[in-house]
Amino acid sequence: MNKRKFKVLVTGGSGYIGGNLIRFLNGTGVVSTTAAGRKPCAQEGVENIIVKDLSRTSLGNIMRKGGFDAVIHLAAFGVQPSDRDIEQLININHILPVDVVLLCRETGVKNIIFAGSNSEYRDLQEKRRVTESDTLTDSLYGGSKASGILMALSLARHFQISAVSLRIFNVYGPGEAEHRLSSSLFSSLKKGEAVDLSPGLQIRDFIYIDDVCHGIWKTLLALDDDGKLSGVYNLCTGVGTTVRDFALLFAKKMGLSSDLLKFGSLDMRQGENMYLVGDNALLKKKVGWEAKTTLRIGIEKTILKINMKGSEDHEKK
Repeated sequence: MNKRKFKVLVTGGSGYIGGNLIRFLNGTGVVSTTAAGRKPCAQEGVENIIVKDLSRTSLGNIMRKGGFDAVIHLAAFGVQPSDRDIEQLININHILPVDVVLLCRETGVKNIIFAGSNSEYRDLQEKRRVTESDTLTDSLYGGSKASGILMALSLARHFQISAVSLRIFNVYGPGEAEHRLSSSLFSSLKKGEAVDLSPGLQIRDFIYIDDVCHGIWKTLLALDDDGKLSGVYNLCTGVGTTVRDFALLFAKKMGLSSDLLKFGSLDMRQGENMYLVGDNALLKKKVGWEAKTTLRIGIEKTILKINMKGSEDHEKK
């Protein structure tokens, strides 16, 4: 990558990955970021542009004035299981990625990174790592993500725009939403309260937030260096861990009894995929990236940073 300042538009910058990514990119010293969304990004050093909706019109108004080198499209709808508004799923997950490509063509942006999801994969019914060529799901959330991004990638290839989708697996770390596993574990365990959990036998590919940010950054560099880079890549560790083992290790690192973890007090979700671990060989080959943070270190960092944030908040009161 050359030495010029790299100007990046991030959609969905107020989200968990978005906020951490902007902090990471701004820390590189060669990237300046603009966040576009319905809520502001709380990170310092970012230009926030609030829009009333995530649409081609609102993003177009920003991109025509911005002079951006790349767009990192993180905005999505339906991450929370309760968010299943069909119109929103179609507009944001299916239509908006295509609009992003059309706007990039119009404004001369040559690099796009789409944030995909491991939810795009169908349950394989077998214990092996999923590859980018495996069968995709027909679920509402995963299906809307997959269909929109795949169409956008096809359009980008047609217009000779470098575009990739990073299918991100189970991200964890400090600052997650309250309903997420790490936050719910910490919140309840810290107060000495029992944590209601499923049996926890489902196996997931847990990836620490800093590794996710580094993977997106490395992909951005690769896109800028190689105008022919394109396609779909798994952003994952390749290591499977049961939800049960994740929770047990979390309690251990907090120095608390595992008796507070009430495995089996919640039912498994209907249609739960019992084994979802990614194969990251393709991203490693094309971009030269792989996750560095072990689960043990990631959980230790998560607990430490949540505690530090709590101390800072207490001092401000």
